[in-house]
Amino acid sequence: MIAVKKSRIFGAGIFALAVTLTLGLGQGSEKERKKPQSLTFQVGGLRCDHCVKQLTEALKGIKGVEKAEVSLKEKTATVLLKESETAVSELVKQTHKTIPYRLTLVVPIENWSQSDRQKGVAAAKKVKGVREVKAGERGLLITFREAETVRYQDLAESLNRAGLRVAKEPSRADHSSHQNRAEPSSHHSGSGDCCGECADPSGPSGRGDGGCTGC
Repeated sequence: MIAVKKSRIFGAGIFALAVTLTLGLGQGSEKERKKPQSLTFQVGGLRCDHCVKQLTEALKGIKGVEKAEVSLKEKTATVLLKESETAVSELVKQTHKTIPYRLTLVVPIENWSQSDRQKGVAAAKKVKGVREVKAGERGLLITFREAETVRYQDLAESLNRAGLRVAKEPSRADHSSHQNRAEPSSHHSGSGDCCGECADPSGPSGRGDGGCTGC
């Protein structure tokens, strides 16, 4: 009888431990989702300082964006985003609706040069709402379907299940103020005005790759 009671107590203890661990993991995952996430995008259509100013202001105007930095030299945008307020796919959609620059999410992968790139592409495509995935120099380049909502954490979890780990990078938006200044364009007159090359929103290529409309 005593042995049976001990067995029941032991079983109840194991069950309680399992519940505690499950709740703890769930809370940890929720905390991760609430943390501001540093995101990097490739940007199509940047040609001058006015383009940089337009895109920076548009990004900062989106709910959940704590900081934003745009690099004319690298043709990238780095954003510190609270996805509990706005998902990464929604940020891209809102940006595309207000200005003509095209954003492509860059998901950096640890040991990317030694990773199975096709496996990474396949894992990202499994996330509902992902439109296109390509292998880039540092990781995956991802675009989204407008009608769907995709969170960065969803992509990271899908990649983790495939054995790939998303690299955590320091936010460029957290760098010192002298690093945050936009790099001057080689065509820039110094007045802060548009260079003139991007006056046509369809872009010089005629392919609709965007450009500033502030000229």
